[in-house]
Amino acid sequence: CHQDPPPLGEATVGFSIQRDEGGVDVRVANVTFGSNAQTLGFEGDEILERIDNKNIDGWEDESIKFALSGPFSTLVQIQTNKRTVPVSRDCATAEPLPPP
Repeated sequence: CHQDPPPLGEATVGFSIQRDEGGVDVRVANVTFGSNAQTLGFEGDEILERIDNKNIDGWEDESIKFALSGPFSTLVQIQTNKRTVPVSRDCATAEPLPPP
């Protein structure tokens, strides 16, 4: 990710997501160096539980990615099994994500 505002203003949080082996839990993966998520201490073993106070159980990966994305430098509330914090969408995306 690069942290300059992109032309379209689309961004996501500074980590990707990955399903566990059973395909149920969604984990934080690949935390981006220098991102707000990295500054807040997110780690690859954390399990995502809620995004903006919405339980993500049963959500498809694309729906989760869409919820984590939005206008550059806006905040999204993320709850994992270790923390609940607002995280800045500070990693530019190549193009806007289509709605799920």
